[in-house]
Amino acid sequence: MKRNVRKAMTAIKKIFPQSTLNCPDRPDDTFMISCGRGEDSIDYYGEFQKGHPWVDPRIESILADNDLHFEWNNPECGTVWE
Repeated sequence: MKRNVRKAMTAIKKIFPQSTLNCPDRPDDTFMISCGRGEDSIDYYGEFQKGHPWVDPRIESILADNDLHFEWNNPECGTVWE
């Protein structure tokens, strides 16, 4: 796993341990974040964020600090990549 991706995954896991997923079938330089695990880390439909897709600002900050990107896979999860 690339250094920035590993660093970001570790930092996000400390805040949202149930939402951060290292999926073995994914490339090593990616990981996934899920909203279906009881933590308010991401919200695709924006039910609680005025109707807009939303990513927790702490996650956005970690990704920006590590020059990483987040892309929605489906309403339940998204992928972080370099």
